[in-house]
Amino acid sequence: MKNIALVIFDYFEYGGVQKDLDALGKMLRLRSGERGVPLKLTLLCMHNRAETLPAWCDELQLLAPPWYIISNHRRAKWFSDQLARIKKEKRFDLLVGFNRTGSLDFYFAGDDCLKEKYLKRSKLASLLPRGRTFLALEKLVFSPVNSGGAGKIFTITGPQQEAFMRYYPRCSPDRLIMMPPLLADEYFERGNTAQLRAEARAEFALSDDTLLFIQIAAAFHTKGVDRSLAILGEAKKRGILQKFKFLVVGGTSDKARNEMKLLAVKCGLNENEVIFTGPRQDVRRLLCGADLMLHPARAEATGGVLIEALASGVPVLSSSICGYNSFIREANAGAFLPEPFELSPAVDTLQKMLTNLPAFRKNAETYAGNSITPEFFQRARSEAKLILDTFETSPLDFSKE
Repeated sequence: MKNIALVIFDYFEYGGVQKDLDALGKMLRLRSGERGVPLKLTLLCMHNRAETLPAWCDELQLLAPPWYIISNHRRAKWFSDQLARIKKEKRFDLLVGFNRTGSLDFYFAGDDCLKEKYLKRSKLASLLPRGRTFLALEKLVFSPVNSGGAGKIFTITGPQQEAFMRYYPRCSPDRLIMMPPLLADEYFERGNTAQLRAEARAEFALSDDTLLFIQIAAAFHTKGVDRSLAILGEAKKRGILQKFKFLVVGGTSDKARNEMKLLAVKCGLNENEVIFTGPRQDVRRLLCGADLMLHPARAEATGGVLIEALASGVPVLSSSICGYNSFIREANAGAFLPEPFELSPAVDTLQKMLTNLPAFRKNAETYAGNSITPEFFQRARSEAKLILDTFETSPLDFSKE
């Protein structure tokens, strides 16, 4: 029996990278059965915040740092050191990781190049202990395999892969493998969109002339929920918005949601206009009920929720740094806010979108019907194939690549 560990710092049910991990776990389970490869799948993490283990998981192993290691960067370094020990002991046939650590056979690059980020935005931060540590861990991922580097690296956008090659030229290009976007099967079901829209709007007692904005985010600050509140608050003050609601779906803690609720009030929004739903399993249903997605993220390597919105026929207002903006642009189903963020121009952009909202929505629906197909959006299937292929050709030693 082959033993694969899926490795992540923090596991919970509704994060973007966590969804990628779950999709890969499910596909590995499915494809290993089809190939007749007996497989044990272990979830290896520092923290597990899920109420139940995912169905694909055979075993949970927690690598919890000692109590005296408090800071996140020191905990990440400790975790990476433990993976090196585990790799040396050959406790698993493959280590598949979703955070920047050493000793991985496969690394899923869910974040943009950190070195590029620090050089462009915060050179001082790169000199502090936190920055130095995380930069060292990223450098380790792209170092030669016999020095702890990852055997294969799954990248998710062209600009991201180009940045990795630019800042880590010693990393052989054949270690980098571009993956297509990920989209759950339910988003390819077109026939029930109208029914889901009616159900979602009925849940929140929305009239036909009430605009429903939606944002889906685990990390509120990173994904710019505060920016969305400021945009809607200012638009309300200007008289651009009258009847509307804003659904904020997700969040990893009650504390984060409570902080945003207080901010909403400061922005001039009342409790009837902003609803924090917490994590939800029926995200597609909520998307179908929405009129416009807001996603003014501060950092976003991809933005899987942008693809989910398009597949649901929902236009998007996002920040210009999102990796998957190319799909929004191709569909002509949204607009983009430049960085650095400025409130007044952002509200102007929203106003322009609202005047053409029916056209944007029609473009999103047309793109969903013509271009969002299962054949293209099958990242997990591609990853699972590459991982399971190693057991057939036995290239488990990547040190020569």
